[in-house]
Amino acid sequence: MPELPTLPRIADQPLSVVLLAHNAGEHVATLLPAWAKELDRLHRPWEILVADDGSTDGTADKAEKAIRQVRILRRDGPPAEGRALAAALGQCRHPLIYTARLLPRYQPGDVTKFLVETRARRPETDEPCPEIDLVHLATGYRTGRPVPPAWAAVGSVWRGLQRVVLGTRPTPLPGWLGWRTHLAGLWYRLLFGVRNRDATSPCRLLRREVVPRLALQSEGSFVHVEILAKATFLGLILSEDIPLTERKRGGALPAEEYADAAGVWSRDFHNLLWRPTFGREPTATAAPT
Repeated sequence: MPELPTLPRIADQPLSVVLLAHNAGEHVATLLPAWAKELDRLHRPWEILVADDGSTDGTADKAEKAIRQVRILRRDGPPAEGRALAAALGQCRHPLIYTARLLPRYQPGDVTKFLVETRARRPETDEPCPEIDLVHLATGYRTGRPVPPAWAAVGSVWRGLQRVVLGTRPTPLPGWLGWRTHLAGLWYRLLFGVRNRDATSPCRLLRREVVPRLALQSEGSFVHVEILAKATFLGLILSEDIPLTERKRGGALPAEEYADAAGVWSRDFHNLLWRPTFGREPTATAAPT
């Protein structure tokens, strides 16, 4: 098995935070100051971009009043999270980009898990390090509720078999996201090779240099699967799932969290399966700004 390439260390570099927002006006006054406070704790240059995706409740205006250090990217028309995300990624200035939705369930403190916690080890020295130093893209896992006992038992048997037969030690699910989400994840793995178990999670930390290669084409929320599928196809290095902080224990992920217009998901799925597009490969690593 070929060795993975060694990537430049990047965990201490400046950070752009993209917050996807659709009618999030009721949360802006509390969430944006919390994000700014958390980013100040990282002691590095940072920026927040609020991608206002067709909001009709004054989200953008409220965001401008909430904190000074914010850039608003307005998109009119019906919600189209994929288009909003693609536009925002193209406007980021810093070498690291963190994405999330501007909703209470996505906590600012999770940035620390991606950038500070030393879950991984450098292969050349075996010293602990943030996972992003070793990968191109890290994905968060929405922890949900406790895994049902029957499924937990099946998972234990499956992990035992993998350890005996393959010599691997897969980690158990951090939480239960609902049958629909988990079955969809299996489908994405079979069709696109996506190994992350919460493929539709909007919480990602990625190196800005890989964004042009992904050439995002999804219109709706399927864009989060597209990112993982294209990164996998391109041979980029992806992290294992990083469990996110759960604001409140709950059930399956709410279907109403971000609703696509009729037909958008199926069209995006079809395009990724049959007509994927890719961008250019950079000639050199993007320099920190």
